[in-house]
Amino acid sequence: SAVAQLWLNSDLTDRGVYASLSGHSIEAPNLLYMIDHVNRLSLWVATEILSRSTTAEMADLTKYFYVVAHRCLELCNIHTCTAIFGGICLQPLTRLRRLQRYLCDDEQIQTLHRTLSEMVSTDHNYKTYRTFMEQWLFENEQQRRRLPRPCMPFFPVVMKDLYQIQLNLVPRVDREKYVDLGLLEKNCRQIRRLYECQHKAKLYAQQLPTDTDIQSQL
Repeated sequence: SAVAQLWLNSDLTDRGVYASLSGHSIEAPNLLYMIDHVNRLSLWVATEILSRSTTAEMADLTKYFYVVAHRCLELCNIHTCTAIFGGICLQPLTRLRRLQRYLCDDEQIQTLHRTLSEMVSTDHNYKTYRTFMEQWLFENEQQRRRLPRPCMPFFPVVMKDLYQIQLNLVPRVDREKYVDLGLLEKNCRQIRRLYECQHKAKLYAQQLPTDTDIQSQL
């Protein structure tokens, strides 16, 4: 599927960035961890589903992971949401026709599938995802103080944007190098937004003891 191909491409990109960061002794432990976490979580989801003995059990677990992924989306945890959804869409699962028939007969699961597919869609340069992030980033300050929602972004898009900025940050004009101040400002804004996401996640972590009903709902 298109979603599985997206994650395959993202995985190749991530592995290339991972190797580059590792080879140049750059201090980016959090980024390296997030890249590795996506790969491990997606593989774990697929492995857990395939380990079930019957197709019905596989279908039930797959539906459960759809619900978990959608709940992560509601919590603005795009990172975990897309990692779980990526595991569901891996080829070892999508090629199982009997499993896919079980899922196609469930209208709720099909609705969740369309919602999650749209979130990771590359159409119009990830328009749906970017709109989602803009709504989170620019909500009014009063709402943020009242409800400091965390946000974990979709890192393949974040890395793609930063890579494109760095690629064009110092263009050559008549054999001279110049720093594009517009791109430099954009680069700083992207990093600032990541910092803001991290800060909100830390604030949310302090509220976890009063938010234990999330696990019981799942």
